[in-house]
Amino acid sequence: MDDDTRSKISRIRNGVETSPSILRNKYGVDKMPVRGKLKAKYCFGFKVGAQNFAKLMRFVNGKSKCRALVPG
Repeated sequence: MDDDTRSKISRIRNGVETSPSILRNKYGVDKMPVRGKLKAKYCFGFKVGAQNFAKLMRFVNGKSKCRALVPG
């Protein structure tokens, strides 16, 4: 595998691996203030939605921090 392909794959992999870390550190997924499987599922879904919305707003404003899809 050449260096260009390896760098593209590593950028995509780094972007995928940061999602659980962001959900734990920024959105506090480990300590949700709800009881019950259904309520926890809704709470988790809203937190993932908030993360996606924040990424969309950064993209719309042209401040995309994700370098996974930006050409090297």
